[in-house]
Amino acid sequence: MVKKTLSLLCFAWILCLSYFVYFSLSLEIPREEDDYALYFKESGKDLKYLISKCLNSAKKSIFISSFGINDKDIVRILESKAVFLPIKIAFDPKENNILPHGSNVELLTFTKQGLMHRKMVAIDDELLLFGSTNLTPLALKIHKNLVVCIRSKDLYRAIEKNLPLQKKNYSFYPLPEERDLALETLLKELNSAKNRIHICIYTFTHQELAETLISAKNRGVDVRVYIDRGMASGTCKKIITLLKQNQVLVATHLGSGLLHHKCALIDDTFTFGSTNWTKAAFFKNEEYLLFLKSLSPKELKEITRFFSYVAKSSLILSNTSVM
Repeated sequence: MVKKTLSLLCFAWILCLSYFVYFSLSLEIPREEDDYALYFKESGKDLKYLISKCLNSAKKSIFISSFGINDKDIVRILESKAVFLPIKIAFDPKENNILPHGSNVELLTFTKQGLMHRKMVAIDDELLLFGSTNLTPLALKIHKNLVVCIRSKDLYRAIEKNLPLQKKNYSFYPLPEERDLALETLLKELNSAKNRIHICIYTFTHQELAETLISAKNRGVDVRVYIDRGMASGTCKKIITLLKQNQVLVATHLGSGLLHHKCALIDDTFTFGSTNWTKAAFFKNEEYLLFLKSLSPKELKEITRFFSYVAKSSLILSNTSVM
């Protein structure tokens, strides 16, 4: 009887593990122009597998812009592709990077003021992966991150020229080139919110954005800010105190890794990118900010499920806990 019970438990464990592996590796890649898909680490998606799969699918070219690149498996894929494909990599030399070598590899060293903080992979000039993740083992496997995959030749051309792009279901703003327009768009979305503003952010120090959230709270909008635990007790302490004093719900995540997201659900618009809510991010660093509009019921359900998970795995801060 005991032996039979153990066998059943073992079978159930293998079945659950198999389902988890299948779910984490079953990734739908957009096929049509302007289609996109969202991949949240919290939803069990394997971001390293996603990026590796897209890199391995490259047939014409690869372009990467990333603050951190030191995942050896990713670098190994890039070096194998560099045998026959042109590869461009924009990186920040202030980070401890491991970069691929080869005659087809062009390394673009960032030399301007601030950080080269963008996190993007472009495959064959049309398949684009944006989000909050660097190409490092910790970012891909441990930290809480998001990747949004968009197939768009128009968007790739806008990225090449550092130009904004307005489409029916999304908009794109490169920073610092379009810093005023990007901030203006974000403030407009926040000021027009009627029902909810749910934010998941690594660093938040921007005074004007904080005051806009307080105004939204005062007019009856459900405002919630989830922020990284380490940042909450350090860099973001002043803003958190201001928000809490004005009855805005602020919480920090529990568990391992960084809460490295830079995203918000504003009514039915989802904004994300490499941009933290700081003045440096908008006016000094190389960043980007995107807005997804006209979300389908499936996409909206997925995003609200993500925020529900974040809420359940977070600790709400009291006024005394941030003083």
